Amino acid sequence: MGTGYAKYEDLFELYGVAGLLSFHFGGAVSENLILFGKVSSSSMTDPDVTFFGTVTGETNDTTYDVSGIGAGVNYYLPYNFYISGSIDFPVATLKSGSSEGSSDAGFGGELSLGKEWWVSDSWGLGLAVTGQFSGMKDKDEFDDNHIGNSFIGLMLSVTYN
Repeated sequence: MGTGYAKYEDLFELYGVAGLLSFHFGGAVSENLILFGKVSSSSMTDPDVTFFGTVTGETNDTTYDVSGIGAGVNYYLPYNFYISGSIDFPVATLKSGSSEGSSDAGFGGELSLGKEWWVSDSWGLGLAVTGQFSGMKDKDEFDDNHIGNSFIGLMLSVTYN
């Protein structure tokens, strides 16, 4: 789980502080190499908005969520530093007041660099810098609109081995 900065780009831009929660489930295939499946979600509440690149403002009663599934790999370096990458299949949902819209499933990825410390024989705690990027298409009558999403932030990692 972590926090960072997210940006949504479509006919307008939403940007601001976002939270991220990601669960990775997998196992070691060799020493220092882990393959995993994942479920993740990032969310912004009442983000700032820009229309046509010049008009800016604030939103109220608005949330933007990107949730998805994916698969990836972790590689541990000496001293429990690690690099992690995944391929993701996200869906975006935008709610504002009583209006709601969502995207078709898209394609994206995540890259993380981190460090963990063993706190017991089986548990590790760590910190990571992570970035997520994805692209999706709006649904239905807006399906020619492309949605770009990016998130960069700091995460707390908890590992059971």
